Amino acid sequence: MPPARTTSTSRTDGDRPAGLWEGDLAGPCLRAHGEYRWALDVAHTHSGFLYTAPLKTKSEALDSLLVGVVASRTAGTAVDRIRLDLGGGFTPLRLEPALARLGVAVEWV
Repeated sequence: MPPARTTSTSRTDGDRPAGLWEGDLAGPCLRAHGEYRWALDVAHTHSGFLYTAPLKTKSEALDSLLVGVVASRTAGTAVDRIRLDLGGGFTPLRLEPALARLGVAVEWV
């Protein structure tokens, strides 16, 4: 699997909580890059730090999200809450306990 990409841009928006992330699972896409048909995109609302991971299947989303949380914290970016939709890429029964072990709350929208 190709490595996940991260980017960071400076932002001075004081209205956005420092530890809030928003994410979504995009796809299915054409197989432009091998067998990767999905993309996990998670953005830090305060700093603009973006974590993007290519996925072969939707079932890889949870593990990639957990890797993203650890990578973000390693880069010095706070991760307290993640806001996601219930579009089928994530299931609360698996996701919430996994993130709770890392001290991250989930907001469903």
